[in-house]
Amino acid sequence: MLLVLGGIVKITLSFQETFNAWLMLSILYSILYMPTLSLTNSMAFAHLNKPDSEWPRIRVMGTFGWIAASWLFPMIWLQTNLEFQILPPFFVGTEVPDATARLADTLKVSGTISILYAGFCFLLPNTPPQKEGVEKLAFKKAFSLFFPKNHLLYWSPQVCLLQSSTKFISCKQDHSLRTNWAYWSLISPGDDGGQFAEIGVMAFLGIFLAKLGFRWTITIGALAYFARYAIWGFISMQEAVGPR
Repeated sequence: MLLVLGGIVKITLSFQETFNAWLMLSILYSILYMPTLSLTNSMAFAHLNKPDSEWPRIRVMGTFGWIAASWLFPMIWLQTNLEFQILPPFFVGTEVPDATARLADTLKVSGTISILYAGFCFLLPNTPPQKEGVEKLAFKKAFSLFFPKNHLLYWSPQVCLLQSSTKFISCKQDHSLRTNWAYWSLISPGDDGGQFAEIGVMAFLGIFLAKLGFRWTITIGALAYFARYAIWGFISMQEAVGPR
């Protein structure tokens, strides 16, 4: 149901022409979409025999799907006269004149796929809640995770700082790509450098968890966040100062 409603909101979003309508519908979509991530992960873990070693291989398929979507749409709908090149995204052509207007079509396509995906979910194995895990006030137990010191120390910076700053970095990243490349059709493929890095991380995540443990793996991930923001900060400083 969440996927169906989210798909309808996405399609409706593609027809909006005012910022306030766009903002309200975007917030509504986020509210509908975010719970599906936890539900999907829970269903996957319920059917895995060895989650630590099997989950990274499954999760990385989502990254391949992300890359495929961000490459195929510009190729098919935003460009013409495609030619092969050695570097990703391998096929690049001439951007169509109305590429900016066609960007709204991504919302229509993703909304339709969301509805179709909801139908596919009925083909998945039945995964009822575990009886021993059912509580009348389950949300109360979830919020209690914030109170122990170790959880509070972990979740506060992770949720409030890292995740919020990611959105600002994404905006800056797209602006930088648009400024330097001047092609809307190349922004999504340009963003996928991080996706390729994610594939590499996922390939070795099971080994990291087994050899280093959860705490050190998370620590390395946090340091990678810092390195990422430091690189973008350096790029921003270079753009502000300009060539010497």
